[in-house]
Parts: sequence; C-alpha cells; structure tokens
Amino acid sequence: MSEQVVAYAFLPSEGAQQANTATCYYTSYECRNDLQSASASVQAVVCAPYGEISPINLAAALIQDVPDRDVYLLEQQPTSSLVNRSRLAGIRGIINHQQMARMLGDMTLSPQPARYAPVLSNLLPLPATPARTGPADAVVSSPQLVAPPPVQPEAGGEAGVVVGVFSGRGGVGKSTLTVMLAALAYLQGLRVALLDLDLQFGDIGFLVGHEDQLQCQRLNLAVLPSQLPGVEAAAPRFLLVEAPEHPEEAEAHASELTSTLSRLSASYDLVLLNTGSFWNGTHAVIARACDFLILLMDQRLSSIQGCKRAVELCERLEVPSSRLLYALNGCGRNAAISVADASLALGNVELLALRDGGRLVDELLSIGCPLELAGSANPFSVSVAELLHQLLPACGSLQPEAQPTRPSQVGQLFNLSAFAGIFRGLRNVAS
Repeated sequence: MSEQVVAYAFLPSEGAQQANTATCYYTSYECRNDLQSASASVQAVVCAPYGEISPINLAAALIQDVPDRDVYLLEQQPTSSLVNRSRLAGIRGIINHQQMARMLGDMTLSPQPARYAPVLSNLLPLPATPARTGPADAVVSSPQLVAPPPVQPEAGGEAGVVVGVFSGRGGVGKSTLTVMLAALAYLQGLRVALLDLDLQFGDIGFLVGHEDQLQCQRLNLAVLPSQLPGVEAAAPRFLLVEAPEHPEEAEAHASELTSTLSRLSASYDLVLLNTGSFWNGTHAVIARACDFLILLMDQRLSSIQGCKRAVELCERLEVPSSRLLYALNGCGRNAAISVADASLALGNVELLALRDGGRLVDELLSIGCPLELAGSANPFSVSVAELLHQLLPACGSLQPEAQPTRPSQVGQLFNLSAFAGIFRGLRNVAS
C-alpha cells in the first residue's frame, strides 16, 4: 500500500533567489516533532486521516506547540460540527482541494523520492492551477454551507411525501409528534420511512420500542446508504433509521442525505424526518428536501419566538412559504397560549392545535407502544390524525380511511402489561 501524505508544511522563502518550499509528512509523529522547533511563520496543512491521530487532533497539537502558527485543515465538504470544533481548536481555516492546489502552485515539493511521486496527483486530481501570488489568506475562505437543490423523485412511479418536523427550541415534542405521525400512517396502510435526524441525541428508536407490533426494519444512519439496495428489494412496510451511535461524528453520515431521501421517497408513501433542537448545516439540507416542514411550538413564549426565527431562516434558504405548516402543542382549556394568540404572534398564519393528551402519551411512548396510543381516542392522537389528513392528499391516489384502524392490542387506560413495563423501567433507572 502506498504511503499517504498526512500533512504539508509551507516554508516561506528567505530571499528573492530561494523558492518557497512545501515539505511532506507521512506520519503524525514526524510532522509534530519536526514543527515543534520550526518558526511560527511556517504554515501547516493537515490533509488526510491516515496518521496515528485524527486530522483535527493533529492540527490542535501543532497549535498547542506553537500558538502563533497558522494551521489549516484540508476537507472538501466540511460539516458544521467540524467547523465548530476547528474554531474551538484555533485552526486558521478549512480549505478544499482547489485552494490546496493554489497553495502548492509555486512551491518546491520536498522530499521527492520516487515512491512518493504519485502522491500529489492522487490527492489533487485537478487541472493545473496558476501559481499563488499572495499569502495563504488570499486563497482560504470560510466554509459556506450551500443548501442543495430540492430532492427530485426517481424516474418512474409516484413519489411519496417527505415531511420534516422542526422547531425553534428544544423540548417542544418533535420526537413524539414524528412517531405518532408514523404510527397513524402505518395503521392506515401507508408504507412509512421514519428517519431520526436528531444526529446528536435522537431518541426515536426508544419511543418506537422493540415490540413486534410495527414489524419494522431498523437501520442506523451510518450504514443506511450501503443498505439501501436491500431495503428497496425487501420493501418493509415500516423502515426506522436511527441516529448514529457516536454524536461527535454524526454529521459526517449526513453527506449523502439528499440522494438517500430521493430514493426513499420513490419507495415509500410517507418519509418522516425528526430533527434536532439546534439548527446546523444538516437542517438546511433537510429544509430544501422536504415537501412540507412542520414548525412545532409548545406553551412557552420562547418557543414561539424561536419559531419566528426559524421562519426567517427558511426564507433565507429560499424554502417556499407554502411548504410550512404550523402546529401548537399542549392546547387545552388550561393552556397558557391559545391558538389565536400564537397565530397573531406569527403574523396571522393558519395554525393547527395539538391537544394535550395527558400522562398517557408519555406513559405509552416511554415503554415503546406507539400503536396503542395511535389506536386510542386520546385527544393528542386525534389531533395528530387531523394533521396527517392535511398531508395525505398530496399522496395522490392514496386516500386516508375515515378512522384509523385500532391495533389488536388496544391502548386501554388500565393496561396491566403497560404499567408493568413502566414499573420495570423505573426500577432499572433507580438501580
């Protein structure tokens, strides 16, 4: 296996007759050991994850050794998580392959033994670029998260509806609403794909439970792209895609999200996307890919204010206002905020009330029984069904049944097995 460049060090010329030099390093240890004694004017670019430590950790170590040194990361498609971690580490910037090529344009590469000859061409499969005429700052720009075009359905067949559940604040009930929409759609005979895109701390898998009622296929977002052909061939009626296990690496798995949603919408009637509390680059991808965005609020004024800011962000992302649906959670006789008040605060928008379902909602979902809740006459379940009926006409020939079919295990208030599960869960938490 040929060796790979771990980092480059750019040594500035000391006179008019001396050319700028770029030194290649093939191990993290070699790079750090060499640059510890080098001048702070020597710039470094950490470019590949082939060393003993991760690129961002090597870059942070180089800055720790010489705080005044300019250190860059080479990454073609940086995630928001990588950008934030880079800022915290003091990294000067993130550059792409074209910018790297310009930085190397007028450099003499060292060392240059024959075995390293193909390294640069493999790293930068680009046409020749003009020599750099200014400092590194002239070619390094801040990474811009550009939202991709909306998802286009695959040729042939009728595309399903892609619905994302968003909010301007955490704790408003996005996960609960998403699971209930999925359960109700499943009971009406629709083929449902449910993706947990709360990439850091998603809990959709916990709320759905591990019972056989849904007969769902479970996958992890980290392996979803490679497993899609099998999913399309098996065509499970309910597909559950859970968030990655490692939160710090989660956004890296979202790079193929656009194409994934396109394929899922070609195979499923309804594709539901749960999102996290804090907006990032992944949210921009989802917002552009959705047919409908449900903006959910609860009985806190701060959630309504957050929703207003989310709407403004959607406008900047050029998401059509016709795709936005507004819902207020926790409505009821004793609610602090009425539908009329929330609608007025948002500019007289049409807003759906999600009625308070009481303790039964948390009790049944905490033990993984969404179908029991969906098949009951709980006020929250009934109002979510009303929201689902607003989405279903876009499915074309698919029409909802008058009432959702109750599952074989009906959600009774005094379900002894359900309460036994609650007690078991409390005992496990206490231990």
